[in-house]
Amino acid sequence: MKTRKSMATLAILLSAGFGVSACSSGGDSANSGDSSSSQQEQQGITDEQKQQLEPAVQDYYKALGEISTNDAEPNQEQQDALDALQNSEGGTIDEIVSSIDESMNDQQKSDLLDFYNQVLPLDKVDTSDLSDSEKIVAGTFMVYTVGMLEMTEQDMPEVSSVDLDKVEFGEDDATIPAYALDISNGASASASESASASASSESIDEAKKNGQYDVFKLVDGQWKVDGRTMLDKFDVLVNQGQ
Repeated sequence: MKTRKSMATLAILLSAGFGVSACSSGGDSANSGDSSSSQQEQQGITDEQKQQLEPAVQDYYKALGEISTNDAEPNQEQQDALDALQNSEGGTIDEIVSSIDESMNDQQKSDLLDFYNQVLPLDKVDTSDLSDSEKIVAGTFMVYTVGMLEMTEQDMPEVSSVDLDKVEFGEDDATIPAYALDISNGASASASESASASASSESIDEAKKNGQYDVFKLVDGQWKVDGRTMLDKFDVLVNQGQ
């Protein structure tokens, strides 16, 4: 089974079994034209590190866009693990994790994570505080994202730039609402322009409620997607589909 087919199959599984609906993370959320300067006054993130955020985001989305070009095939053990994942059920993230724990043994989890490491840019995700089952959910979310695009014959958006004025920085992380990304496709341009007319100071909170955001975390001086927050985002999308 080719990787591309595997991803589409898992995307269908997630949509049907986990109650996930297709959600775009494009520029539909309200654009923040009133970014507070306090968001930019950090206690640990230097100006140089802020400038390094943009290429890290671009590199992550580029890596996602290249997933379908891989020609990796799961071996039998990995295929068995994929089958076990397909037999798992759940609703919330905790329920999905519990279902994976019940349907897969440690070896199957390891086999599936080996497969995900082959085809997904998990090196760009901080999963240091996640269990194996949670890592599988995070990997499956990435598969779902790409799979939904493949099924609708869309390409992964290319991030041309990141508006740092619309990014909420913490002590060691950065919350990036979708409207802070300049996406290289014509469909999102008009949406971004119209959204700017309804800007509000709560737009980042709205982006979180809609699952239209990413959180990157500084790990050993490098920006990586925060795996824990990825699960939170996935939870939002699951709940939206129910």
